[in-house]
Amino acid sequence: MVPSDYGKLDLIRTTVSLLVPILSFQINEAILRFAVESRVEQKNKNLLPNALIFSLFAFIFSLILYPVMRNISVFAVNGQRKCHSKMSLTGQ
Repeated sequence: MVPSDYGKLDLIRTTVSLLVPILSFQINEAILRFAVESRVEQKNKNLLPNALIFSLFAFIFSLILYPVMRNISVFAVNGQRKCHSKMSLTGQ
């Protein structure tokens, strides 16, 4: 990889790191936080089912978007889509 490819890879990693908490709503952190409180107060009995339903809808939404998103190539070189294995940005 050439140095400019490292910059692209770093930009992609940073973007993903910023978007994952926003898009997932950090549902796993919410479950842990409210599970401890609900165990003490014996309420929020719908916590786990609601989290599972949210996760299921998010999974279905990502499956629907997959065909569209796979055609968007961040790794395109000179406008051509290349197969990349092992995070190779050079197409070699």
